[in-house]
Amino acid sequence: MRSFPALVTTELAKTNLILCHLFKLVATSTYRWTDCDQDVYFDGNYWYRRALQFHDFKGEMSGEIPSFAFEMPNVNRWVSNLALSEDLRNKEFTIYQVCLDRNLKVIGYATESDIDPIFRGVIDSPTDIDRETARIQVVSHRISERGIGPKRNHSPKCQWIFKNTSTKVLGTDANTYTCIRDIINHAANRPITGGSWATYWTLAGSGGIAWVAGARSQAGTCRYEGAETWCDYTKARCVTLGNFNNFGGDEFISDLADKQVYWGQKVKSWRPKTG
Repeated sequence: MRSFPALVTTELAKTNLILCHLFKLVATSTYRWTDCDQDVYFDGNYWYRRALQFHDFKGEMSGEIPSFAFEMPNVNRWVSNLALSEDLRNKEFTIYQVCLDRNLKVIGYATESDIDPIFRGVIDSPTDIDRETARIQVVSHRISERGIGPKRNHSPKCQWIFKNTSTKVLGTDANTYTCIRDIINHAANRPITGGSWATYWTLAGSGGIAWVAGARSQAGTCRYEGAETWCDYTKARCVTLGNFNNFGGDEFISDLADKQVYWGQKVKSWRPKTG
């Protein structure tokens, strides 16, 4: 039987990656679904395939509460039975986005708690359930704030925790590698034998610790590693510490964050004149 070279096998494996979503509804029981075409086993639970569809959602700086509706098949009446058996309103609903390998194993995460959800909210109401399809409205968890406010405060002070630094590990070549993207350690991203290690690590730093599979590595935010022991989170202090490239404050007027600014009395057109 003909065999392929290792490099060819590696490239073929990359084409088998599957991007999908995991959905979790916490009601009287916990329901787990996926929009993958096969069931997914992850973190000790099966996420059962369902033909779920949902429209894009986005956050607004105006403070509007994000919401969206998702649809799922109801041909066997299981959604109807669920809606009739208990009140689904205000039940927690979470969406994760994951990448699966050819064996339908989640890549880069060992447990559900390691994944940052792309949406976390609650069921608003089953807006429309018929014999074929169930349409359910979901709103963001921010609805519990009971008021309208910005998602983020535009502060001129740095938002990072002082001396929050990047993880440094020893690669398989005994050199120190610094994390540049948050990741759960996995053989696929281990420096330097993992196929995708360069996406998450860079050859830099010193004092690396032993690499441990399943451990969380972070890119860091403040990243200051000097001898100073205090910071007042101002731009001036960050400059003094020689760490301004990692300053996490906003240097603009917060009132202008969501406003269009016009220079002059009319919009300038750069279209060349003809004739």
